Amino acid sequence: MAGSLSDSKELVTHQLSSNGKVRGALAIGTILGCMGMGPLLPLLCTGLFAAGWTLTATAATGMVVASMIFAQHSPRWCRFYLNAAGYFEKGVFLHIERRAIKAMKESPSMWCMHPHGTSIGFGFSLNGEHMGTGKNAPRSSDPMDDMDERSDGSRQTGSANPAKIHYLFRDLHRNRKSKGKSKSREERPLRDAERNSEELFVFMFSNERRLLCIGAVRFRAEDEATYLPKELLEGIGLERLRKADGVQAPVLFRLPLLRSALLGFGCATPATKAAMATLFERRIDFGILPGGMEEVALYTKGRERVFLKKRAGFIKYALQHGYLVQPAYTFGECDLYTSLTAGASGRLWMLRNLGFVVPVFWGPHWWAPWLPRADVPLHTVVGEPLQLPCIPAPTKEDVAHWHGKYIECLTLIFETHKGRFGYQSRSLEVV
Repeated sequence: MAGSLSDSKELVTHQLSSNGKVRGALAIGTILGCMGMGPLLPLLCTGLFAAGWTLTATAATGMVVASMIFAQHSPRWCRFYLNAAGYFEKGVFLHIERRAIKAMKESPSMWCMHPHGTSIGFGFSLNGEHMGTGKNAPRSSDPMDDMDERSDGSRQTGSANPAKIHYLFRDLHRNRKSKGKSKSREERPLRDAERNSEELFVFMFSNERRLLCIGAVRFRAEDEATYLPKELLEGIGLERLRKADGVQAPVLFRLPLLRSALLGFGCATPATKAAMATLFERRIDFGILPGGMEEVALYTKGRERVFLKKRAGFIKYALQHGYLVQPAYTFGECDLYTSLTAGASGRLWMLRNLGFVVPVFWGPHWWAPWLPRADVPLHTVVGEPLQLPCIPAPTKEDVAHWHGKYIECLTLIFETHKGRFGYQSRSLEVV
């Protein structure tokens, strides 16, 4: 069963088609492999050089560099990843409230997806309208570096001095640790050119505090009849949907394999100030995962948790540009993997003080622990839209007010639809 359905007067429902469980497992394994193996390729090439395999090392290095230079959008690659839906035996569904589609006709939107999950974020990557990020990338270039701003205007402490682990292809094994106190935004100059020349490879769990999330893939697959709800296509229009973009940490575009995967999806933009300004100025729809890596660190199988109380910066940005904020929640995301539950406070401390966290999770299969449970259906609900006014210089009170409204909308989505999908006994934890 696939396609667009109307299972109620309020929801438009679309199920991703299935091309088989084996293809789905291959798609999931490929993406996770890119995330895990990409940062290690420089070490592999270095080892080959050290072992005296000069010709092999040179060829491998050439292939890595070529793949990073010539990678481009491929609809076939998009369709390959969307095969991941076939792995889930009970289906992957996108539900959009009709009033949300109506609101999107009038305003550009920022889709805010919850929860993050453990790694890819299956709800977001398979059902999210856009591709986005949660926590900020290196502060000198990322316009989302106020993401940790609390609703009262204060900033979360502890993340100002992250230890950044760099694998430099030119200067092997050079590790640097940022020193000194965080400067204000005005005092932090944009130094993309400097980083581009130095930081060719960066450990994937460093300061960006998020993992790969790819949601606009549905639009870039260039098969609207298969991957898009008819009502969304008719209401928003193909031209606008195909312009939907997303932001990722600039460092991810310097990682072998990951860079090729991102550019292959055709819906990834480095999260630099200039690039983000362009998205806002062009009124482009895009998405984020507000919970970031904090939600990964807090993940516990069977518990519905979102990290929002100390995460209000995205509301501030939406206010500055008068965007439609579109909260969405994926039921089933918190049941896909088992994780190491002990030491959650320690992982949060590590994230805030060292700038990285390594999630420890596994699926039900000992022979392929990276694969999630296949018997859990995924239901992503895009609920009541929240149209924010345009306030170029929002006050702390403005941010706090609309941040509270956002949490109310997200909670309403959860409480309204949890019974429909078999989660009646659960409660949403906002931490």
